[in-house]
Amino acid sequence: MRDAIIFIKGKLDIDSFLHALDLWVGASHLPFRHIVKDGTHRYIIHHELGRKWSIYLITVAASLLVEIGYHAKNEKVDDQSVSFEITKA
Repeated sequence: MRDAIIFIKGKLDIDSFLHALDLWVGASHLPFRHIVKDGTHRYIIHHELGRKWSIYLITVAASLLVEIGYHAKNEKVDDQSVSFEITKA
């Protein structure tokens, strides 16, 4: 995903990450919400693809966020959905 973000936006920063995540989830036709409140971004993604997909998504997101000085917190993972908040590290 890192290379895809750089290809699409030309750089890897928080804005390009958020844009790419919105594109990826939207293109996958998964219902999701991206809520911004007080500088914190919260994602809620409903997928029904199983717990392993939830773990995969949060792992990819968390590793990319660390690279750009942010982190995922308040992660909730289950068989049908995943949610997390993005905050500055």
